[in-house]
Amino acid sequence: MPLEELAKGLVAGIFRIVGEVLVEGVFERLFRGAGYAICRRFKPKVDPDGWVVLLVGVGFWLGLGWLAVSTYLRYAGG
Repeated sequence: MPLEELAKGLVAGIFRIVGEVLVEGVFERLFRGAGYAICRRFKPKVDPDGWVVLLVGVGFWLGLGWLAVSTYLRYAGG
């Protein structure tokens, strides 16, 4: 039994690390990256880790998602 519990713990730890890397990578690249690129157009000195960058990035992706869904519904006969 201890070997089985050890294997479960090892697999759970590996999945936790992989999941954290994926989520953190997606979060950093998509939200903060888009927000930084947009904010940089309006203000040359912007904090890439600031809340404004995150807020603009999330807003950008929400707007893009809304545009995609509304376009689909309009032209797909929905």
